[in-house]
Amino acid sequence: MNRLLFLIVSSMITGITWGANSLLMPLYLKDLGLTPLDIGTIIALSILFSAFMSLILSAYADAFGKVKGLTIQTSLSILGLILLIAGIPFGYLTLGGFGGGTIKMAMISDLSDNMERDLSRVNSGSILFSVLGSAMAGLLYPKYVFLIEIVLFLVSISLVVIVGEVGKPTGKFKLGITSKRTVFKFSTDSLIGLGAGMVIPLMSLWFYLKFGVGREELAPIYIISELTLAASSMLSPILSRKIGTVNTIFLTELVSILLLVYLPFTGSFILASAVYVVRNVLMNMTSPIREAFILKLIPREERTRGNGIVNMFHAIPRAIGPEIGGTLFNLGNLTLPFLITASLYSVSGLAFFLMFRKTSARG
Repeated sequence: MNRLLFLIVSSMITGITWGANSLLMPLYLKDLGLTPLDIGTIIALSILFSAFMSLILSAYADAFGKVKGLTIQTSLSILGLILLIAGIPFGYLTLGGFGGGTIKMAMISDLSDNMERDLSRVNSGSILFSVLGSAMAGLLYPKYVFLIEIVLFLVSISLVVIVGEVGKPTGKFKLGITSKRTVFKFSTDSLIGLGAGMVIPLMSLWFYLKFGVGREELAPIYIISELTLAASSMLSPILSRKIGTVNTIFLTELVSILLLVYLPFTGSFILASAVYVVRNVLMNMTSPIREAFILKLIPREERTRGNGIVNMFHAIPRAIGPEIGGTLFNLGNLTLPFLITASLYSVSGLAFFLMFRKTSARG
């Protein structure tokens, strides 16, 4: 049995839920009668709860087993979907993590002999599956989409159970790590989290408010965006080997920031969609090499917790972002959130480059 392959597939198929919910959720919450401010608040609380549970379950997984940690996280996601089917908006709070990526990445890194390659495969595969999710969101009634997601979560966790435990649990629950100095260098992710939270979870709502388009019109755009991202993600390790990991991340983010500034000033849905697609690719194509870069710097026995802490840096400010973005959207300001986000991205990207450029030079 190829345990690594099972884990990769388990991670990939939950990409469907990400693709579906990214498009569907803001509009579904709007259909339940929530205002843009309410939607921003719900998304913010969801991100915050997800970050908290991710850190707790990461420590739990290191102590008592990664399979047990993933089972709890998956159960929470399924509970959230059941509540959403019942028309309860707060069900979205327990969807966080969309399948336990932090723990799975640590499991994959333990089994992999080439993290950049295997994490690129996971990322590209997840993105391709997310295309199916976007298509589902555009074609099916929301409650049918949620039912399909429940089945997918069950399939995903079943594959993890088949793989079994990776590594030996310590038997001691603790949040502290010895690599905290390295991990805390990634605290600059908090700026990206805050900026991203203002606009990214609300993009389908922004398109609706600016151009009056719904999920049927947006589904093809999201599909094109994810397909191009899947292809570009496989190229990022090649680019990383040629110019270095840090240089690759910094340069692609820089161009994406320029496009982010331009996006709210576009005058048509077609132009805005094109800018959105290219910006999304440039900002996210380096995710697998960034993930591998982080994991390589953290001792094997601390990777789950270390990665969970890095995610916390990103997630807590990201939880504040939708509240700010939702408030500004509610006031009719559809431009300022993008400009604030671009400024925060710029500061974070420069700080990341300055702190890690020598690490990149060492390979």
